[in-house]
Amino acid sequence: MTKKNWLQCVVLTAFCLSANSIVARETIVLSCFEHIPAEALIKIKAIYDRAFDPLGYDASFWVIPTKRGLHTANSGESDGLCARVKDDENPNFDNLIRINEPVIINDQVSFWTLKENDRSISEIYKLLSEGKVSTALMMGFIYNDQIIEELNLQGYTTLKSADSAIKMLLSGRIDYIITSDFLIYSALSHIKSPKKVKKIQKLFDQTYYPYLNQKHQSLVEPLNKELHKILPFDMNEFNQKKFGINETE
Repeated sequence: MTKKNWLQCVVLTAFCLSANSIVARETIVLSCFEHIPAEALIKIKAIYDRAFDPLGYDASFWVIPTKRGLHTANSGESDGLCARVKDDENPNFDNLIRINEPVIINDQVSFWTLKENDRSISEIYKLLSEGKVSTALMMGFIYNDQIIEELNLQGYTTLKSADSAIKMLLSGRIDYIITSDFLIYSALSHIKSPKKVKKIQKLFDQTYYPYLNQKHQSLVEPLNKELHKILPFDMNEFNQKKFGINETE
């Protein structure tokens, strides 16, 4: 073999190995719920890109409604969930494994009402438990059950969007909204009278975790280690920067 042929062989072999490595790189598709704002999804996707890259995988999001997302992840149609609260006892999760490291933190769930509403918190709680005021919850959020139980909530309705809830609040068809702050801030950012609505109390913070379908059990610990090196997405910080929120106002 001549020197020229030898070099050509080396180059061709390297090219083939490189091509094979590219072809062999798989994509992990995570079902992601449509409620999350697009700008937030981009930042969350970047976290997964950083975490999966050293493991030899690409990450992709499949943005779909909550119920369908759970089904696709558990059935193996997708490879897991991009963000979900701890829900290990849910029968819809029998094929899913939760990663211990969170991917989203500080999602504040709060009470919202009209600025003109000057009732005290204790009075509001009493009226809620007696069913004398109407409250809207957002469809598809697991913490709704916690809210209903802890507040002994009566006379509530579940809506598909925060936009609908805001319109009903402004028109007097409901008295309160209880949901994640990012949904309300997003809805308020494109209505004419955002200052007519106020946050009256934070109830609790939510933390969200990745879930992988059990077919990827071998990736659970490696992914957990990679996510441990990366700061999770701070939803409250995102709200403050995106919507110019000052909680002290």
